[in-house]
Amino acid sequence: MKKIKKIKNKIVFIYIALIFSVFAQSFFIFGANAKTAAVPSKAKRLYEKALKEYRTSSYYNAHMNLKYILNNFKMGKKLYSGVYFLTGKVLFKEKNFFLAKPYFQRVIYRNPDYKYIYDVIYYMARCDFNLKNYRRSIRDFDFLLTKSKKRSKLYDRSLVYLTLSYASCGVFKNADKLYDTDHVKNILQKSEFLKKRSGYFKTVYLNYLINHKKNFSRALLILDIKNLFSLKKKESCFKSYYAGIIAYDKQKYSAAQNYFAKSSGYCTGYYYKNGLAYYGMSLIGQNDKKGVKYLKNAALEIGYPKIELKSLKFLASYYKTLNQPEKELKYIKRILFDSGS
Repeated sequence: MKKIKKIKNKIVFIYIALIFSVFAQSFFIFGANAKTAAVPSKAKRLYEKALKEYRTSSYYNAHMNLKYILNNFKMGKKLYSGVYFLTGKVLFKEKNFFLAKPYFQRVIYRNPDYKYIYDVIYYMARCDFNLKNYRRSIRDFDFLLTKSKKRSKLYDRSLVYLTLSYASCGVFKNADKLYDTDHVKNILQKSEFLKKRSGYFKTVYLNYLINHKKNFSRALLILDIKNLFSLKKKESCFKSYYAGIIAYDKQKYSAAQNYFAKSSGYCTGYYYKNGLAYYGMSLIGQNDKKGVKYLKNAALEIGYPKIELKSLKFLASYYKTLNQPEKELKYIKRILFDSGS
């Protein structure tokens, strides 16, 4: 009897142990599942927070939250695509186009069926436009025209950027066709649309209007728009610089000289250097030989080949009008053999 009782007790003990074991396993399984389920939930909350921060222009905070999500959570396709797309847009808003582009590329590669895939392609194309990768921006904006509804916001913006992509790389035949025959011109006449574009977009458009289309009246109307450029110094630079280009083209050399003198106090880099070259050309236009030294300096600007070439050509032509063939030949030789053309 005692032996039977011992066996019964042993069976009960084993049974209890099995129940405890099953309970423990269930606890750990469900606990682990609960933790796994909590991960995307927390990631989604952080994503929604980052989205609100993006919409209120709190780009730094949005970027920090998105970075935390990417470093700490595994996500499904939908959330993954949203996080990467938003991160790209944040970097884009911060004008970091080089870093923004790979985030858009990753969404396209990982989830080509993403709900907002054409918006992703649009932002990637704008990165290429700002990075001066015009062949790629032309390819993608042209593709978007075939995939978006005509006269939709995406269609219109892609059309405008396609036009200026062509203009930027010198394919003026295609740029003119879009600008003159479609409603691009009407879109670009809206001051609110222009204000929202980047400074680079505005300079591309102004260069196209002034240097190619010779539409000075339209260019002057744009330059009169208040707060066209986000930074006051940039606005002062571009307004005086482009006003100088227009005055020079109209052979109003005295006015051009004054505009370029003003622009030199605000402009930097290319616009500063080119403004000085035009300042010299404006002086020569008034028969003031002091302008020659500005052009000689500009002709040494090897970091800016367009400025260098333009200055060399001007000096060669200038000495030709003075009937000084030796000096003319000197600059022709430099054009042929030394310039970055």
